[in-house]
Amino acid sequence: MSRIRGLGTDILHVSRIEKIFKRGPEPFSISKHVTKLAERVLNPHKELPVFQDYRNQNTDSGFRECVRLFATSWASKEAVYKCLDPAEQRKFSMAHWYKQNDQHGRPFIIGPQYSKIHPMDKFLLSVSHDADLVTATVIRSEDGDPISGLSEAGIRQTTP
Repeated sequence: MSRIRGLGTDILHVSRIEKIFKRGPEPFSISKHVTKLAERVLNPHKELPVFQDYRNQNTDSGFRECVRLFATSWASKEAVYKCLDPAEQRKFSMAHWYKQNDQHGRPFIIGPQYSKIHPMDKFLLSVSHDADLVTATVIRSEDGDPISGLSEAGIRQTTP
């Protein structure tokens, strides 16, 4: 039986992120300041390599994808932060969390370090994009089935 332990939501104007990113010296370049910010926010194994690939394209579309990835990740992780207890918020680091999809394509967000301490907690994620806005809502639930029963891709591991 699941029990809801928290609910968090965040809404972000994507243009705010775009303005920060456009402070670079060239039209589609991303400054060292933005790279440092991305390293603090994006998961180094799951999100940062994708961000770097888009950045290295040095094109308008690559720049837009960097902005979209960063904005979506930021909003999702802010929503996670808001559904945590105050003691857990003090230990929160955005780069430790990342979005995954289960075998049915449903998104969730996971923090492997958090999950080691709280294996029963799951974080269901809903993200919406509309014009200049991105919204993220996270439901933190406690389930009788530990998250350790999930593979790295979020697929439920069962035995026949």
